[in-house]
Order: sequence, then C-alpha cells, then structure tokens
Amino acid sequence: MISIATYDTKKEVILPDSSIVWLNAGSLLKYPKKFNNKRSVTLEGEAFFDVKKDKKRPFSVSTSTMTIRVFGTTFLVTDRKELPHTETVLETGKIDVTMKETGEKLEMKPNQQLIYNKKEQSTEVKIVNAANYTNWRKEHLLFENTPLKAVFIQLSKWYNIDISYKTCSQQLLNTPVSFKLDNETVDDILNILQSITSLTWKRSETNTIIIE
Repeated sequence: MISIATYDTKKEVILPDSSIVWLNAGSLLKYPKKFNNKRSVTLEGEAFFDVKKDKKRPFSVSTSTMTIRVFGTTFLVTDRKELPHTETVLETGKIDVTMKETGEKLEMKPNQQLIYNKKEQSTEVKIVNAANYTNWRKEHLLFENTPLKAVFIQLSKWYNIDISYKTCSQQLLNTPVSFKLDNETVDDILNILQSITSLTWKRSETNTIIIE
C-alpha cells in the first residue's frame, strides 16, 4: 500500500491506472501499488480526482463517512476531521455516493454539491458552480457570486490557515462576491473584501484570522 501525505503543500499524484489526483494541503491518500479487478483508494483531507474510464474495473474513493463509486469523471472530495461535514462536488461525468452510517445512496450530476452532516447524519444536495470549488488545483481560485462563507472556507484551505467567522451575521456570510485569486496573500484578499463588504478582520495571538 502506498501512502501520500501533504502538509503545507499541494501535490499531483498519478495512480497506477493513469488517473490523476490533486491532493490539497493537509491530506492523506492511500492506494495499492497495482490495481487488480477493482480500483480502490482512501482519502483523508481534500483531493480532486480525474478518473480514467475503465468499465471492467470500477473506481471507488473511501472516506470516513462515504464511499464514492466513479464512472470516469472529475470531482472533488473534502473530508477533514476538524470539519463537521463531508463534501463532494461533481465537475463532469457521474458518481454514486453511499453514506457509511445510514446506507443512503445518491447519484450525482455535474455542478452538484453533496454535503453530509456528520453529527446529524443528514445529506443535502445543492446546485453550484463546480469551478468555484475545484480551481485551487490550477493555482488560482475563481469566485463568481459566491457567498462569503464559502469564500472563507476556500481561503482557509488555500492558505492552510484557520479562519473564524462565528460572530458574523448570516446576512454578511450570505453576501455574494466575485473575484479571481492568483498570487495574492490572504491579507491582500481580506483587505479587498473589507473594502467591498461590511466585514472587518484581525489576527489572534495564535495566528487565527477572525472575521467580524
């Protein structure tokens, strides 16, 4: 079994079947040295998958909460221990998702986001712009009318930093913003957001960014 771990960097991994995985920072991917009758990998953290089609050998991704059956497609999986939910965003193709605790099965279509609440063991499916969630692998992020809360989550992953917005109003968190992130620092981005919205921000002694 091969284990690939990332810490504060991103990494591109080519699997034995030539499928490609982009691991985000703070993630762990495990897979066999050689795929036989089936292609199975396990993930902790976040990764974007570009799976090569092979009808004879199904591909599956296992996380702590779900198993994803893949039919040659591109999709994002996020399952971090510190987050209260697991997410899957489908970019192209089709995937079937089975919840490990409840046995619930869902079939996803492109530009759908599946959110699984770990505590409540509930699922929610939303229509999203998949690019808003998957562009981090291309070394840039594109936000188009994206709620600030979703922006904060992506910035936290992108810069591998804690961002707290517990005291923010729902009105602020739901405020849509549009911008492209290339090589700016997180301070630059937050200063821009501060200039176009009502948010303020500061750093705590532990370097956590606090949004107010």
